[in-house]
Amino acid sequence: MTPTVEPDEVVSGLSSSAHSASTHTAPVQAEYHRYYEADDLDLRKVAYLKRNILPLLNSLSPSSRILEVGPGRGALLSLLRASGFKNLQAFEICTAFAESLSSQGYAVASGPCAVDYLRTLPSQSIDALVLIDVLEHFPLEEGLAFLKESRRVIAPQGRIILQTPNASGLFGINTFVADPTHATPWNELRLVAALRGSGFTAVNCMPMQLPASLGNLFREAFRNVVFSGIRFLTRLCGATPVKVLTHNLVCEARL
Repeated sequence: MTPTVEPDEVVSGLSSSAHSASTHTAPVQAEYHRYYEADDLDLRKVAYLKRNILPLLNSLSPSSRILEVGPGRGALLSLLRASGFKNLQAFEICTAFAESLSSQGYAVASGPCAVDYLRTLPSQSIDALVLIDVLEHFPLEEGLAFLKESRRVIAPQGRIILQTPNASGLFGINTFVADPTHATPWNELRLVAALRGSGFTAVNCMPMQLPASLGNLFREAFRNVVFSGIRFLTRLCGATPVKVLTHNLVCEARL
């Protein structure tokens, strides 16, 4: 059974074990709220989550065990709660965000290392593990360790859902370097290899879709033409081909 966390308290002080991956970025991540203040970007984020992430969870039952790592201010948690999901858990390294989420009634744990937190969970205790703009904050070794541990805690027929800046995207490197707390770039090839190497068998990387609107319909049609030209030039030059060229990519992997 998955350990429960009382909604009105934050579990902190999870110590890093001797065999865990490096946590040298923890002090920066723990004060992430100092880098970015709340603004209308949260509302824009909800629109993207509704288009790209929520459909990947709609097949789950309201009682499914969903763990979000790095929920930030809780945009996805709020969306999931409004959609009827009852068994929501979170791990947040930023103490200010964790305290805020706890005050909103979410079961949230906090500590210096997400990998160490996963190691406290029983095997096959999570139906869906979600990371939205989180994996790129881990040093590579820590990110690989996290994906390997994710394989252990996800239940049969479960899934991991990730969103990350796309290093192969047309403007993906801009998205990556814009945040001083980003540590490791990812593209679809690296992400697929890492997930398959961690034991996931069905891995699907997808472009980030724009929120539904008439204007965005034309924008997506235009960018598809541009992306087709880039793929042609990639093949022409003999470079490593990639399918996903949006600045962010979405990935779902199942066991």
